[in-house]
Amino acid sequence: MKQLFYVFIVFFLLEACSEKKESLYPVINPMEHLIDSREGEKLYFGDVKIVQLDNQQIVLFGEPILLDSMIMINSFKDGVFLYDMAGQFLRKIGSIGQGPQEYSNARFLAWDMERNLIYVFSKPNILLTYSLEGECLKRIRLELPGKLVVKTYVYHHNFFYLMNFVGLAEQGREDEILWLKVDTLGQIVERKALSLSELKIPENGTMFTGDYCSVSAKGIVYGNHFCDTIYSINETKNVPVAVWAKGDFRLTSADAELKFGHYGKVIFQSIDETTDKFFVRWYTFYHDKPLEHFLTVCDKGGGENRTFRETYPVMNANFCSSRNGEHFLIYVCEPLALSTFLSKSDNEELRNEGDKIDEEGNFVLVIVPLKETI
Repeated sequence: MKQLFYVFIVFFLLEACSEKKESLYPVINPMEHLIDSREGEKLYFGDVKIVQLDNQQIVLFGEPILLDSMIMINSFKDGVFLYDMAGQFLRKIGSIGQGPQEYSNARFLAWDMERNLIYVFSKPNILLTYSLEGECLKRIRLELPGKLVVKTYVYHHNFFYLMNFVGLAEQGREDEILWLKVDTLGQIVERKALSLSELKIPENGTMFTGDYCSVSAKGIVYGNHFCDTIYSINETKNVPVAVWAKGDFRLTSADAELKFGHYGKVIFQSIDETTDKFFVRWYTFYHDKPLEHFLTVCDKGGGENRTFRETYPVMNANFCSSRNGEHFLIYVCEPLALSTFLSKSDNEELRNEGDKIDEEGNFVLVIVPLKETI
């Protein structure tokens, strides 16, 4: 029995090596090399910064965005808020309302780092431009296709990229828009469509519509669960940059039915590209086990993959890039859960940071620099 096990392992490794040699691009395989969480954090995480927001504004959290020396936070219900890097509230950007300088909701945010402008995308397809001081500079209406349901909205070098909910198929529809490229005047300058028959998505759609994308120094990195290729978009081109490994762990169009569990499948959440690596966040679940989140790091040069389980008690998390090209992973945590977690840390500095948390206070951000090289 033991000999048979070793034969299987050798066969698996040979297959993995063969797949990498055949691919022109890095092969991301979350099942290739599982390492201990402490080892993974030591290899790929820089010095962690703990920031608890003060209690001036208690908001329902959206995604935090790092500016040069500030943190921008959107709340779909309450609006857009700026904090300093110590968590002190600075000001609100715009306000909720129906006026010409207001937004009905802060659905998506973007930061123009060259011009220090904040963009707020609000229903129904309204784009507002604000200064960092909160002055409304412009309001335009985006003329978007009626069949586009925007899931992700990102900004890069004078263009907005609107990623569609892939999989919201309707009876009789022939094509699915993957993404639109829109200029700052609201004009569509490029679009990417994919046939629903090519995706093989059922007519009633799928639970995991998942586009995942992020902004890197090179452009927008994106993909979806039903395609084995990850792409990068910039001002001039849309090109493949990586591929998913083959394996039963993948959620593909073959099992993309609308249901409440793809047990044991990898559900990709977000991806970030640095100079020499891809960082991929994903989770998996079983009916008899708690939800677990993982981070897979793929080396572009050697093609090696390492995966480790994320340990922070996360409410949500996202990748973020700053002006100077650094890349971060930001965890949003409930204060009591994070304080309890940090009290058990082997790192004395983190234990001390945990002691400073007001357990009845506002949310806490765990800002993690991602290491470029190891």
